[in-house]
Amino acid sequence: MVPPATEPRIIPGIYLPFPEGYINETLYVKFRPGYVQQGIQPLKDKVQAQLSSFTPLYIENLWVDMEGYLSKVIELGSMIFWLAVFCILISALGVYSAMMLAVEKRSREMAIRKINGATLTDIAGIFCLHYLKLLIFAACIAFPLIYGTMHRWLEEYSHRITLRPDVFAAIFILMMIIMLLTIGSQLLKIIRVNPTEVLKND
Repeated sequence: MVPPATEPRIIPGIYLPFPEGYINETLYVKFRPGYVQQGIQPLKDKVQAQLSSFTPLYIENLWVDMEGYLSKVIELGSMIFWLAVFCILISALGVYSAMMLAVEKRSREMAIRKINGATLTDIAGIFCLHYLKLLIFAACIAFPLIYGTMHRWLEEYSHRITLRPDVFAAIFILMMIIMLLTIGSQLLKIIRVNPTEVLKND
């Protein structure tokens, strides 16, 4: 019986995913949240009354099965998270090493710029612009690959998140902050260096 359109309520039901006349011993039952334990026992008694005393009755919870599956997904996500953290640390060390080498190679140039009146902003802009270009280049390669891989993976789930552009923007901003913090120590080193001492040593 279908309820009237003016009565928005859910009718309890048992779903049989098999053609009419096909005998099967599997039933799918949906309970309202909070009534699972109260509803299982009466249902079990009614079904068992229709079966032979020698026929076992097994009751499984779909959500429990789903939690078992999702636990594996959570473990995979945790592993990917720590792998990403490790990759970020390696990348930060690489940027730090490259920045340190660049400062040593361009120490004379930076000293001349400071003598000619270059400010900290001018010097920082020279290095930051170079690494910002590298970061943009890396993002142009990585983001499409990540989007394609994640999109194909999420298609396997009926309930899934949407990969919005602001997520990738937040990732880019986070990577830019990490880059600035990484090269910040070397910029402080440039500030403390006396340009006359650098030119005298050269």
